[in-house]
Amino acid sequence: MRRSRPLLPLLFTLALTGAACESTSNYEPPSPGALPKSDWEEKILFSAPVKNHLIIQEVREARQNGLLRVQVDLRNVHPSETSFRTLIEWFDAGGFKLDSPNDGWMSHILQANQHSSVGASAVNPNAVTWRMNVDAWAR
Repeated sequence: MRRSRPLLPLLFTLALTGAACESTSNYEPPSPGALPKSDWEEKILFSAPVKNHLIIQEVREARQNGLLRVQVDLRNVHPSETSFRTLIEWFDAGGFKLDSPNDGWMSHILQANQHSSVGASAVNPNAVTWRMNVDAWAR
């Protein structure tokens, strides 16, 4: 028992040190599988009316059955409802746009602080990259 007494102050000191080192940062690392911001920030283009209303929380990209897929998680940071539309375009290795029967704008409405995922799959196996346009939409 005498040997354990010198350990008590050491354990107490370690506990205090650990508590003092707790981070108060709001930084949350991306979840596994999410792309780093540097990989997607130039692929998502916002028009001026929605630029300050929506933020990107996470972007995922994968190949499934030989086709490129993308999912963009958005959050409305505006204090009121935001209406917007998205268009995802696919490109081959040479930078040429690939036509798709799924081409077209998709309309979305998000309430304040609501989040949603926008996703799409390429229909052409030659797709190696994508671009998403986000624009205001009036009902």
